[in-house]
Amino acid sequence: MGFNGIAHFQIAAPIDTHWRVGTCEEDNCVYFLEGWQTVCDETAELDQLRAAYIRNDKSRRHTESREGATRTVFRFEAGQTCFRQHRVPLGRPELFLVRGEQGAQSLVHSGPEAWVDDFCTNQERVSKHING
Repeated sequence: MGFNGIAHFQIAAPIDTHWRVGTCEEDNCVYFLEGWQTVCDETAELDQLRAAYIRNDKSRRHTESREGATRTVFRFEAGQTCFRQHRVPLGRPELFLVRGEQGAQSLVHSGPEAWVDDFCTNQERVSKHING
């Protein structure tokens, strides 16, 4: 491979190129499958905003109840889109990367076999360096 120093090996599937935004259903989201609850402590400003959003959100069905003097519990039934953004894989092959020290040099292998071979060669070189 040609690196004289430390090599960093990585298998990557970058979000920008290997994933897309998906639905709760595609992601087998537990909230979609089983329902969920959101608890807001309405003494906190952020939770006040969350509660107001939920109360005005007409896209999800929920029930609202109080828990103590300051907490509101919103319960959402199964089969609804949750508040998270899901990502699902595009099915593209991973990138098999090798980077030199401080990322100065990099190499993208064509597949796992060449990457594994390079990794083994690097391990041998490291072992010889350590053991003399």
